Amino acid sequence: MRLSHRLNTVLLQWIGLITVITGTVWLLALPGIRRTLFDERLLLASSVAHGFDTSLSTALQALGRLEAGLPDAPDAIAARLHASRFQSLFSESMYLGDAQGQLIAADRAGVQPLPASRLGYHEAVTSLVRKPGHEDAPVLAAIQPFKRNGRDMYLVAEMRVTGSALTTSLQGLAPGPTMQIMLVDDDGVVVAAWDPALLKSAS
Repeated sequence: MRLSHRLNTVLLQWIGLITVITGTVWLLALPGIRRTLFDERLLLASSVAHGFDTSLSTALQALGRLEAGLPDAPDAIAARLHASRFQSLFSESMYLGDAQGQLIAADRAGVQPLPASRLGYHEAVTSLVRKPGHEDAPVLAAIQPFKRNGRDMYLVAEMRVTGSALTTSLQGLAPGPTMQIMLVDDDGVVVAAWDPALLKSAS
């Protein structure tokens, strides 16, 4: 056998050996890499969820402070709502209603209040709400129930899902092409997403 053939044979053997070693190392390391990637994404999801939870809690606290200082006259209430609405995460509309879902005062002309069945007895942020006749514009609502002069009252602030501050926040994260970030409600409906196409089920 000529020397050049022997060198080629040895070189091919070494290449094969290196390929086998590299493949073996990669296969052994792959579960750890996947686990690290999963842990990183879980940490990101946890951080985003904590940020949203803080923002929603802050919005509810702001409603509570607003309710405590509301005047009695409907016109004065509407003026106070107007001054507060654009400072809120829920800036689509803000209104005061009674236990039957009837409006007392509102900031945004023509707003349709939530059905009385969605009001509840505790402060909360609703899951996605599609109002009759406005199914193409679903909202999330922050609700602050309280009593005044023996009457059950509700202070409500709404946020449209499309173009919401929640979606804008997710888009600012700019995840890679292999990762999607979205916020879903209790029914599993997407209410905020990095990719606007994912919001089609909510719009």
